[in-house]
Amino acid sequence: MKKSNLKKLDILLMIVLPILAAVISLIWRTNYLTTTLLFFAVPSIWFSVRTSNKIWRTALFSILVAIPLGIVLDYLAVKDNAWWSPTIFPGRLFGILPYEDFIWGFWQVYLVIILYEHFLDKGKHRLAAPHFRYFVYFLIALLGIFFVLFFAQPSLLDIPYAYLWIGVVFFLLPVISFVFSFPKLLSKFIKVGGYFLLLHIIFEFTALELGNWVFLGKNYIKLINFGSYSVPLEEIVVWWLLCAVGILAWYEFFDDDQK
Repeated sequence: MKKSNLKKLDILLMIVLPILAAVISLIWRTNYLTTTLLFFAVPSIWFSVRTSNKIWRTALFSILVAIPLGIVLDYLAVKDNAWWSPTIFPGRLFGILPYEDFIWGFWQVYLVIILYEHFLDKGKHRLAAPHFRYFVYFLIALLGIFFVLFFAQPSLLDIPYAYLWIGVVFFLLPVISFVFSFPKLLSKFIKVGGYFLLLHIIFEFTALELGNWVFLGKNYIKLINFGSYSVPLEEIVVWWLLCAVGILAWYEFFDDDQK
């Protein structure tokens, strides 16, 4: 197939695949894991084939975000009842975290980066940047502090409005700092962020309709009503608007060339 036709197919699939994922999920009443795979794993596989030289670097970064960072942030949020998801697995990590959250986390990060690499980033192809080690040190320190508190003083991990604080510290501030430091990347970030805004909206209401997760907490700035659905303002700002851009800010700073 000609290169120009492949690009048209890429764009067509970016539009069609989320719609198909929603339709299939709603018809077959899929669980959290299956819905996640339909929305994020399926397009990730296609764009991995199209950008095969970036698979390992993308996967490595995605694993580090989904597991070490995901454990800490997900625990704080779920402990504060920011959200709750059923699980098909026989148990939960620490008794409260569904393993589906980490599968979602991996594919969420992976899709953001592989799309960014495929369409917008023409940088280096090394497995990791020289300063990537600082990201690893940060994750080790964060995870170490978490486990010390978890076993020694677990009450310190009960943080009211955890979703708000997670959004400010791990998404909003890094995005603002990075964009001010590297303003030339703003247009790229907006393009990716705009696409994932639409994708997240479709995924959100599909998942809510299926009961893949619910919002049971009280520590929200505000609940926004969309017909029969109530969505926290934090969900809209942090996940719909900032999540993809935040992932790219961390990725560009620690594992790419800021170009």
